[in-house]
Amino acid sequence: PTLAAVKLVSWLRGAKFIVDWHNFGYTLLGLSHGRSHVIVKVYFWFEKHFGRMADGAFCVTKAMQHELAQNWGIKATVLYDHSPEFFRPASLTEKHELFCRLGGSICGAIGSADCISVEKEVEDKNTTVLTGKIDGGVSLKPNRPALVVSSTSWDTR
Repeated sequence: PTLAAVKLVSWLRGAKFIVDWHNFGYTLLGLSHGRSHVIVKVYFWFEKHFGRMADGAFCVTKAMQHELAQNWGIKATVLYDHSPEFFRPASLTEKHELFCRLGGSICGAIGSADCISVEKEVEDKNTTVLTGKIDGGVSLKPNRPALVVSSTSWDTR
């Protein structure tokens, strides 16, 4: 019952209580317990009851805004959950320069089960574990390991 705790603390401190709705907790709980489970029904009541007590609300889609307004009595402002316009994929040259700066810090083995790390330092300064520079041009290595970086749920548009 996070919303109840936050409502109490906001009241004690004289702070505004704002909810940023990305999803409904009761629906996520329903995935593991079933929609008709008593815990899901209690959580739904808590979420709806204390959600209505908020001083303001944001949500990430028009559909959620409509659901909150029509079925919960909550007026929410839509703030789309995606990256700003100035975000863009890095160029190959930018990737290569970054990997050159990172050097061995991304190549060291993490443990005995690590099957993709490079055990030795790369001696050629024009080569990284992911890229290579030949005759002034940068290219991705065909046998490079996967690199996954995630910090949020932004879409790629």
